[in-house]
This record gives sequence, structure tokens and C-alpha cells, in this order.
Amino acid sequence: HALLAKTLKYSESFGVAVLGVDSSPAPYAEQAGLCGAEYLHVPNEPLPHKLRAPVMDRVKTPFMFFSADDMFMSGATVEHCLDFLGANPDYASAQGLYFGVPMDGNRAGLRALYITADNYDNTIDAGAPEERMLQLFCRYVPTFYAVYRTACWQQQMERYPNVIRNYCLFEFFFAMATAISGKHKILPETYAITYLSLIHISQ
Repeated sequence: HALLAKTLKYSESFGVAVLGVDSSPAPYAEQAGLCGAEYLHVPNEPLPHKLRAPVMDRVKTPFMFFSADDMFMSGATVEHCLDFLGANPDYASAQGLYFGVPMDGNRAGLRALYITADNYDNTIDAGAPEERMLQLFCRYVPTFYAVYRTACWQQQMERYPNVIRNYCLFEFFFAMATAISGKHKILPETYAITYLSLIHISQ
């Protein structure tokens, strides 16, 4: 639970409603100390399922975003995404740039993740849904951790097929469904810092 506690404590500085969803076998013993964060223990469930019943009903704000337990979001960039979405109602979601840092602490430096020089300008802004789908997969950019309009996010959650339990397919579904629903903006600023995993290093 060390990463969960660290991420939730960091999120307190945002001044927004925070909901921590814990998949660990045992509940977090120190949950009472999570000031300002609501805690949910949902073990033994794949990500799509655990986000439905316990989470969907609790999200009441007009906008929302996910943060993994090894991810630290930029509050300033989240605010800029909110400002952009507020001024552009035809956009369903917005995000910035992702960077990874070594987890072992023995190396220094940042590494660009997901959005690179090859797909940085891949803002999904076509007028027709089918054209936005082509833009999405021309140079694919994950959008799962973007700032969403809550109504759009809830719509995708309701439409997600229960039979699909794979996390990667869940992310693909969200990216495609969101591109159909509206446009997606990538801002030229740091959005999140995360720990480099073996998957990131192998890529």
C-alpha cells in the first residue's frame, strides 16, 4: 500500500474530491489517515468491473480523471485541461505529456512515455467521429488517464462489455469510444510523472 498512500497524500494538495480505489487483497490499515480522500476496497475484480458500481455513483463533478498509484499528476496541467475543456465544449477529453523515472533510485533522468516526438501533434480534432478514429490510430496515443467530461466517462463505462476483462482492451475501448464521442486535446506541458516499469524499459 506504500504507493497508494503516497499518491493519495500527494493528491490532497489538488484541492479536489479524491476517491482511492484499492485492489489489494487486504484493506489499507491506515485509511483513516487519508485526509480528504474517500477510500474504497475492491479486491479480486478486474479494473472495468470495480470502477462501475462502487465508483460511478460517487463521481458528481462535471470533470474527472484517473491516476494510477505510481503516477503523480501535475495540478497546474490538470487545471489547464479543465480550462480548455470549459472553453471548448466539442472536446471530450484533454491531457498533456507523460514522463517516467527509474524506480530503483540509482539512475537519474526523465523518459518520455506514450506521447513522443512521433505522435505529439496527434490531437484528435476532426469533425466526424469516423475521421477521429482514423486520427487516433494514425499515431496511437493512450487517453485513459486524460481529464474527461464526467458525462462522457460515465457513458463509456455504461457501454463497456462485461465479458471483456483484459486491461489493455479496456484502455483501447476507452480511447475509441471517447474519440467517437468528441475531440481530444494534447497540451504541450508535463501532465504526469510515473515510475518506469519493466514494460516501459522493454519498449
